[in-house]
Amino acid sequence: MTKDTIVTCFCTLQVTSANEYEAQDEVEKMVKREHPLSENVTLVVSEIIHTTTNCCGVEYKKEKDGNVRRDNSSEVLPQKLIK
Repeated sequence: MTKDTIVTCFCTLQVTSANEYEAQDEVEKMVKREHPLSENVTLVVSEIIHTTTNCCGVEYKKEKDGNVRRDNSSEVLPQKLIK
């Protein structure tokens, strides 16, 4: 009988030919789905910690219409738009 082992690690996903919003959308499509890397290894993205190319932490909130909006202290979003 085989036993599955889970290894949690930090990785960097590089999205080519995309701006921040496009890259965020591409990575969000990967969350909670299985991505086989080899016969014995499957990647499952469980959480996204997004940083810009300048390594400045950025948080995004998804609106009901599917748009992604940058969340910072200078902008107040209606509560209904925040997950």
